[in-house]
Amino acid sequence: MSSYPRIYISGPDIFMPHWSTLCKRIRNICDGLGFEPVFPVNPEVDLLKTASSGLDMREKRRVSRILFMGNLVKVGSSDIVVANLAGFRGDEPDSGTVVEVSHAWANRIPVIGYRTIPHTMTEWALENGGTVDENTGNILDDNGYLVEDFDNPVNLMVAEQCSVMIYGNIQRALVEARAFLRNH
Repeated sequence: MSSYPRIYISGPDIFMPHWSTLCKRIRNICDGLGFEPVFPVNPEVDLLKTASSGLDMREKRRVSRILFMGNLVKVGSSDIVVANLAGFRGDEPDSGTVVEVSHAWANRIPVIGYRTIPHTMTEWALENGGTVDENTGNILDDNGYLVEDFDNPVNLMVAEQCSVMIYGNIQRALVEARAFLRNH
């Protein structure tokens, strides 16, 4: 067992076709920074193949519960979490990642959130069909919903759970996590 701090790697990256390769890169970065990386799923598992592996509904539900509970245990046993909060299937972060961030926050585990594209929610809304309400000056998204204007890159309920929120990639987030642990 490693004496390095355990760092949980949260994000929708597990759905990428190059997940295994990305994990090797993350593991190398973590080795250099003195972290033991904890992944949501085994880097050798190809989720794209196993997601539709022909299991019946009951078995899929059982596997789903095992993955859910297992990831909560992994988050809870980590010293810090790095969360990819980039847009996933839209501009909002992956909902599973948000659950992991919330679980970490509830257990007083620091979270380093990161997004790859630097923009606030209001900037994103205006770039993607949003408008400014001429009566109130509020920014509305393309569906007419009010966009909160706190200069956060994600919903305030997610942003406020992050000890640090940065723009950058996984490597920059890991470096930030190391600095955070040194200073706290």
